[in-house]
Amino acid sequence: MELNFFGQKRLDYLKAHKPIQYNKMATSGMLQEHLTILQDQAEQMWQSLIEQNQKEWKLTEQLKAENPEKWIGLMTNLKETMREQVLQELIYN
Repeated sequence: MELNFFGQKRLDYLKAHKPIQYNKMATSGMLQEHLTILQDQAEQMWQSLIEQNQKEWKLTEQLKAENPEKWIGLMTNLKETMREQVLQELIYN
């Protein structure tokens, strides 16, 4: 399986900050499974956070229809903010 954004970030984090844990998982054959599980959890968390925060950020279908440029800007900001939250809570620990 190919790593997505979150899987690659976790791999990079392990190599840079937890080399002993990285080496143990790599030599035992558990690294790929760990990365796959974590990237799936991170992706689900990210999608859920986006859905939960759309109302709070006032990202409505009405705004999308009336001012698509503003909606795109807000949605991009929301996605990046939630991505950073997932990285801090799940990937970098």
